[in-house]
Amino acid sequence: MKSKINFIIDALMFLCMAAITGIGLLIKYVLIPGQDRWVTYGRNVDLQMFGLNRHEWGSLHLFIAYILIGLLLIHIVLHWKAILCLFS
Repeated sequence: MKSKINFIIDALMFLCMAAITGIGLLIKYVLIPGQDRWVTYGRNVDLQMFGLNRHEWGSLHLFIAYILIGLLLIHIVLHWKAILCLFS
């Protein structure tokens, strides 16, 4: 049972990391900030992806990061005995 829970936690952590990476790349290279929009498009355009703008994607990025931190804490608690054995 514990190994199944560990697998689920690890899979969720992987999905969170993949989402954080993907959203970070989306924010950096697709939904570029204001000054770069002027240079790229010659005027200030409203960039959106799937109905969300840069700031909304940033909020989602942060929310998923908080979920990842929570999962990481659970992961550490589940592996606490192994961590103690490593340092003893």
